Amino acid sequence: MIEASPVIESETAWAEARARVEVYLQALHLTNRAQQSRILSLVLDRAAARHAADTAASPVTLAMEELYNLSESWFSGLLDSQDRPEARGIVSLLAVDAAEKWPSAFLTEEVPSSLQRSVQKCDLRGAPELQLSRMVPEPFSTPLPESTLKQLARGFAPLTARLFAFVLSAASLFSSKPPR
Repeated sequence: MIEASPVIESETAWAEARARVEVYLQALHLTNRAQQSRILSLVLDRAAARHAADTAASPVTLAMEELYNLSESWFSGLLDSQDRPEARGIVSLLAVDAAEKWPSAFLTEEVPSSLQRSVQKCDLRGAPELQLSRMVPEPFSTPLPESTLKQLARGFAPLTARLFAFVLSAASLFSSKPPR
């Protein structure tokens, strides 16, 4: 059995790390190629520096941790709230369509004040607490007269029979045993 060399495994792992960072940026709707390249380079450089100190660590894990740390730090500076800044920030960015309005602002040192105001105004709240209630069963009432309901029932009977016959014939067509 031929084993892959550590160099090839490492190249594959770094290619996967690069792909994961790119997918993350695409999920944020970041289409500015220069910005993507800048962020990708920054993240992979930081991950490579950490990997040099700990070669057993996965490049994918290191890259995603670096991206998370960078974005969490950036969102902490952008948002007033310190409660889960990355999650709140991502939702806010998507809600205000930041990628379209400020295409090169993500993870930059100088954040446009209009972006910061928009993101801070974005009000995120969880769903209200569920409250149990009681539903009292009531008899079903219909505005249709009983004679109309009987007429409808008679009309559905042939349709139901035809539908049942169709289902049976379709089931026999797709059964595992050939017909005899």
